[in-house]
Amino acid sequence: MMGEEQYRLLLRTMERNGELHRHPEPLNEADAAVLRAALAPVLRDLAAAGLSLPDVREEVHEDREWSVCAFIRDPGGTGQGISVMRERSFAEQVWELAGQVQQWATDIQVDPERPSQWPLCPEHRRAHALGADFRSDTAVWVCPETDRAVALIGALIPTPDR
Repeated sequence: MMGEEQYRLLLRTMERNGELHRHPEPLNEADAAVLRAALAPVLRDLAAAGLSLPDVREEVHEDREWSVCAFIRDPGGTGQGISVMRERSFAEQVWELAGQVQQWATDIQVDPERPSQWPLCPEHRRAHALGADFRSDTAVWVCPETDRAVALIGALIPTPDR
């Protein structure tokens, strides 16, 4: 059962989050720097695949003390919230954002000439997507069939068929 004080705090948080959804606030410079740094390797991999980069909205949409929240959108306006934990290492932040951007890229992929998954596994004739993982203090793309790290997140080579 929730106590009176916890209940009031929950209501205030819900009210604040509703206001932020209607009227997002810009990230402060420190949070924006965390977001930009951790997102940069993931965006390099999107570009290497020839995919459109998202419009990154450096705005607070949800009040979370422990994480930096933002919003990404495609040129057509389809978007989703992303977040990264402040207290995690840089590599953990990259890994965390890679999975979120991977989901966004898969959701917005509507071009029938392009695969519906990203990033595609270079070792298996692009039959499946790689998965983001965190291994040995490093953010990596992993083949789901072999469980082998294929590349560092941010170091995928450009796809030859783009």
